[in-house]
Amino acid sequence: MTALVDRWHSPPPDADRAQVLALLATGGVGPTCFQALERGLSHWFDPAGDGAVAYVPAGRWWVAAGCPIAPPARQGAVGAAFVSAARARGRRAVFFGVEASFLQALAAAGVAHDALQVAEQPDWDPRAYHTQGPSRRSLRAQVRRAANKGVVVRRIGADELARRPGSLRAEIEWVLDRWLASRRMSVMRFMVDLEPFTFPEARRYYLAEQGDRAVGFLAAVP
Repeated sequence: MTALVDRWHSPPPDADRAQVLALLATGGVGPTCFQALERGLSHWFDPAGDGAVAYVPAGRWWVAAGCPIAPPARQGAVGAAFVSAARARGRRAVFFGVEASFLQALAAAGVAHDALQVAEQPDWDPRAYHTQGPSRRSLRAQVRRAANKGVVVRRIGADELARRPGSLRAEIEWVLDRWLASRRMSVMRFMVDLEPFTFPEARRYYLAEQGDRAVGFLAAVP
């Protein structure tokens, strides 16, 4: 039981993470930027005060978790400064999980680099999403099945989590534990950890319920 409690315990945000969150409001342009708040990451801050890089030291490397958190026009400069800071410490910098736009900005800043594509990510606009057409037949069937079973989805706010920290958290953690138990691979950490309760005021939560029982949970980040 202790292991389950510790698994979902989110430590109080420290000063570095609070500063990163403030930068995200104005300079979080990459799809992985919010993951810079995960535990286990160190943070390097640009001396100009408008950028940061989340990273982990690994041997001779500083491995950055995604692109720098900075305004678009400053991405390349902040990335270059991070590379220089790593070099000053006798380390080399590597950026993991970035997009082509950052590589272009890095090159424009005069930083020579190699790149290796390791994956692709889906990109879709939920405002235009629908369940119509022959290609969505299976999805429509699942939606109807959930509706027939009385499943209802509602948005919950950070204030509700604060008002009902025991019962609501327990319901959500039960869903999370069941989901993790269905995964065969070991728990990973770097950029793929689950920390749904850190900075709840910055997230959007949706809970699927069947009667008085939670059956699904979604935490969305900006």
